[in-house]
Amino acid sequence: MSLEFVGAIGTQSSSEYRPGKGGPVIDKTFVSAFARAHEYAGFDRVLIGYFSSAPDGFQVAAYAGQQTERLKFLLAHRPGFVAPTLAARQLATLDQFIDGRLAVHIITGGAEHEQARDGDFLDKATRYARTDDYRNPHHRPGFRQLRQRPAGLRDRSNQPRPKTRATVKGRQERRKT
Repeated sequence: MSLEFVGAIGTQSSSEYRPGKGGPVIDKTFVSAFARAHEYAGFDRVLIGYFSSAPDGFQVAAYAGQQTERLKFLLAHRPGFVAPTLAARQLATLDQFIDGRLAVHIITGGAEHEQARDGDFLDKATRYARTDDYRNPHHRPGFRQLRQRPAGLRDRSNQPRPKTRATVKGRQERRKT
């Protein structure tokens, strides 16, 4: 078992204990310098947290990833605001742009008032159930039916179909042709 050093970055020089002194919500110079400082100090990865009052973490990771070469990113992501398939595409695209240095931390959310600021008024138990559905969409009732083509509907695309497809667990399977 190896030890991994994980830091955290934000978009301005502030914290819970040291409030910012005003200025822009996103300070690109700070983000760049802070990400590079983590890399220089030997951190393996940095967490980009999720807060209803903070800038979008996908964009922060994309920017910080372009400022560094080796530093990895752990992106906090709350289910329920983006469809799982869209989130998977966004995460895979971002991971490609930053050379495979992205990991995702699926969070259910804590404080009810924090969730409400994003328009999520579910109780904690329901949010945990939603997180389970989000992480394992193939376990949802009716998922198999959603994957099947409705009767009588033909594929009319002019694009060639790929020979492989990624599965939920990351394996690749040969497509039956």
